[in-house]
Amino acid sequence: MNFSLEIGPNTDLETVPAVSDVYITMLPGGDYKETAQKAIELVKKRV
Repeated sequence: MNFSLEIGPNTDLETVPAVSDVYITMLPGGDYKETAQKAIELVKKRV
C-alpha cells in the first residue's frame, strides 16, 4: 500500500513508520528553523 505521512516539528521520529513520503507541516506562526531541523533529523534517520 502506498501512502504519505505528515508530521509536525515536535513529532518524535521514533514513532514514524518507514514510509517513502514524509511531509513536515509548518503552521502559520511556526518557526521555520524547527521545521528545517526536523527535516535534517528525518534525513539522517532514513540514511
